[in-house]
Amino acid sequence: MTPTRSGKFFTAMERMFLVLTFFLATAPIIPVVRLVRSGTGYLTSGDPLMQALWLVDYLVLFLLIAWNWRQFLAAMTRDKLMLALIVLVVISVGWSAIPLVTVRRGFALVCTTMIGVYLGMRYRISDQLRLLAWALGLAAVLSVVFALLLPNFGLETSGDHIGLWRGIYHQKNVLGRYMSLGGVVFLLLGLSVRRHRWVCWLFFLLSIALLLLSGSKNALVSLLVAWVLIPPAAAMRLPVSLKLPLLFLFLIFGSGIATLIFADLEGVFGLMGKDATLTGRTDLWPSLLDMWQEQPILGYGYSGFWAGWDGPSAEIWKEFFWHPRHAHNGFMQVLLELGVVGVGLFMIRFIAAFPPAIAWVRSSKQAADLWPLIYLPFMFLSNIAESVVLAQNNIFWILYVALLCSLTGRSSSPVPLASDPTHLALERRRNAHPLPLP
Repeated sequence: MTPTRSGKFFTAMERMFLVLTFFLATAPIIPVVRLVRSGTGYLTSGDPLMQALWLVDYLVLFLLIAWNWRQFLAAMTRDKLMLALIVLVVISVGWSAIPLVTVRRGFALVCTTMIGVYLGMRYRISDQLRLLAWALGLAAVLSVVFALLLPNFGLETSGDHIGLWRGIYHQKNVLGRYMSLGGVVFLLLGLSVRRHRWVCWLFFLLSIALLLLSGSKNALVSLLVAWVLIPPAAAMRLPVSLKLPLLFLFLIFGSGIATLIFADLEGVFGLMGKDATLTGRTDLWPSLLDMWQEQPILGYGYSGFWAGWDGPSAEIWKEFFWHPRHAHNGFMQVLLELGVVGVGLFMIRFIAAFPPAIAWVRSSKQAADLWPLIYLPFMFLSNIAESVVLAQNNIFWILYVALLCSLTGRSSSPVPLASDPTHLALERRRNAHPLPLP
């Protein structure tokens, strides 16, 4: 095999690996099969098959990193705040209430973060979206197959949600969450690409249809917020004389909507199929704050709080008959596990991402490069209902780390392989022809 052909083969395998990693990071198929076979109506944490698949994924990742370790090491250590947050997770085993769980899940989080760094180091933001589109497109197609041909798996079969679609996921809200992400990704790509644009719009419509069939109101709100953010994000590219009036109008519009929402919270929650307590979540959070006050600075250690009757969560289980298995809020989760230090490090890094995100958006005319200013609020909003910050094997955390790596490195093209001198020419040709779409 010639050097050029070997470089092409490596690139193809690398892309396939990243697409499959994205797909695996949505936790597809295996959890819903376990759920249906168990007959209990809920999932216990941990699955040997998923753990084995992730171990294989990590092994492939380590091989890719070894192939290009100098650039990876530079990218991994460039973001000091992110590095400090990951170090905090690792050393939290020293005060964790469940140290063995902290070690296992902390290792998984480190590997998940490394995937994001590798992705951000190797691929432009627009190409990251194309890789993500392949994974979300696969998830959408398989979800249709499951719902139509395997309804016992693909449809909700109990409770108030009978008949709603869950596709290849264990719960309707999970399908809704990823289809809302697809509704953003395929829209931005549909506005950016020229070749195969119809494919983007087809999968955009499929994502919206699956989101509606899932009946997930939270995911629908997240998608609508992301869409609303597109015009002001695009306005960042305009001259100051036009940008400031448009942003001022958007601020007035947003303030008006917020006022209407807070004026009738009961009605808004009713439209979402919830009560003002968010189905009991706001009753849970004060009790969790009481537990946090016992270890406010560093928390209970990464994944060191929720262990049923065997961990600090036992106090919560005594109080709530429905036995919550997580905080139902990502920020509360981080606060419990890593205290104010962990939340502070995350928030400082999150806020610091906006100036380079604005600079990135202004430096390009492509709709796909609006992604930084769309995804940051989208992830923040997603983290309110579910924990995606510092979540191991989670697609949202991978995308966040990759985005930070891209913004920090300010690299618009992939890094050539250090060990393959012919790869630079390959990458130049590849940059002239962006990644294909699903």
